[in-house]
Amino acid sequence: FLKIVISNVGLLSLMIGVLASVFNLIAFGVSLRESKDNKVQILSQGGYSKGGLWLTGNQAGILGYRYPPNVSNLRSAKFARKGSTERLIYDVKYNIDNLGNRRVSPSATVSSDSVLFVGGSFTFGEGLEDDQTLPAFFQHYSGLNAINAGMHGYGAHQALALISDPQVYQERTKGHNIKSVVYRILLEHVKRTAGYSPWDAEGPCYLKQSGEISYQGSFRKCGKRPN
Repeated sequence: FLKIVISNVGLLSLMIGVLASVFNLIAFGVSLRESKDNKVQILSQGGYSKGGLWLTGNQAGILGYRYPPNVSNLRSAKFARKGSTERLIYDVKYNIDNLGNRRVSPSATVSSDSVLFVGGSFTFGEGLEDDQTLPAFFQHYSGLNAINAGMHGYGAHQALALISDPQVYQERTKGHNIKSVVYRILLEHVKRTAGYSPWDAEGPCYLKQSGEISYQGSFRKCGKRPN
């Protein structure tokens, strides 16, 4: 009798466990569908991501990629979509001056001295109008002319190339008396400078040799691969 009771209890427990597993799988599937429906999607419209705009290869020189000079009203917009609801994140326009730098709105008190800003999208002002960037605010409040040489996806290697390569430096600062350089760094720039960015295979590769940092060509040429 005891064996029969134990067997029946065991069988009943097994059936309950199986049923619970089935219900859990059904609930998990429903949860996945709900999660998918409620997931926030970030959508882009217009903007720099459109192919063919950036200069690359030989046209971009040591920097790997860059904007061409004299780009006007390049629209960049992002939206957040959740289910049927869509909300605007930003909708702005980028303008590039005749030197290939992000345009900084003129200020009435600008002096002959200039400050060069280098860095990535934070310096460039991703999602901001020309007069809302860090260089623009600096120029407005300091009275010094600001040059915004920031660029989406740039790291310390492009910042170094901008200030150390004579040709690039001349092209991007022509007609300006540079008094200081400001580099706005992010932790992410460490990986970019090591050559781990898939969009930057032609970016400048710097290696330390005999205690000195030296330019070795592009990441592709010096054997770096995106990781």
